[in-house]
Amino acid sequence: MRASRVSVPLLGVLLAVLASCTSGTSAAGPSGSPSGTTSASLTPGSPTLAGSPPPTTPPPPPVAEARLEGTFLAAGFVPQLKFDPSCKKGPCDAGVDVMVVLDKKTTKHASGELTLKGGTYKGTLDVETDCVFQGGPTFHPPAHLELEIDVLRGAFVHDVWRASKVRIKAKLHRDKFVSTSTSGFTTTTYTCGAFSFGDGFVGAVK
Repeated sequence: MRASRVSVPLLGVLLAVLASCTSGTSAAGPSGSPSGTTSASLTPGSPTLAGSPPPTTPPPPPVAEARLEGTFLAAGFVPQLKFDPSCKKGPCDAGVDVMVVLDKKTTKHASGELTLKGGTYKGTLDVETDCVFQGGPTFHPPAHLELEIDVLRGAFVHDVWRASKVRIKAKLHRDKFVSTSTSGFTTTTYTCGAFSFGDGFVGAVK
């Protein structure tokens, strides 16, 4: 008895194979890849997959490594302080310029050096002070301004790690000052009293 032969059209076989390969996929999205799926590919030169989370940001440097540079600004602190590091990189000793206003109109500058030791800047400057006599002359006796500065916070400014917030302990000391003036047979003595006081200030460095 002759076996019967069943013929299957070739086109039907190809369609069946294609259907089994594409089963479960959805229509292509705008980018040409199936919608609802995530495309991942290796980035040349990188072992990570494209589309993976970016690397974590490294923590900032320690505050102790911040440079003391710029102008100190704080409410209630009358002298203006400007810091200028003596090195090109990192924290180090710094020059300081102090601007004070005398007679409410005259600007005076004094400069000095701050030494960095143990994370604290210290220095003493010679400044002028006001001594005003009502209806009489005005004197500017010398005084000593002691500064002690600690960096509290740092920030990157043009890729440089700088002190952005500091605490300043300031102490001003003046010795007794005496001046005499003679007019005819009259001699007048003017005495500016000694004083010593200190205070603390917290402010920004810009």
